[in-house]
Amino acid sequence: MPHRTTVTLDSDVDELVQHRMRERGATFRTVVNEALRESLAPNPTERPPYRVPTFSLGPMDPAIFDHALQLAGELEDRETAAKLRLGK
Repeated sequence: MPHRTTVTLDSDVDELVQHRMRERGATFRTVVNEALRESLAPNPTERPPYRVPTFSLGPMDPAIFDHALQLAGELEDRETAAKLRLGK
């Protein structure tokens, strides 16, 4: 059974809650309850790990990486020369 209470939020916390409400299209009650559940969980390590999606770049020839440092140096030299020509 829900318990009704009054909470005074600091202005920065209120901004975070309002942002989350707009972001998710959720109610104040939902956002606050989710945040409290996450932060007050007995063992926060039981939460699922954060996952970053990965995407295949397709087949790549490993030879393109053989001279990566040399190429980076050449590109840096070109950039430096261009800046010198512009007087930067």
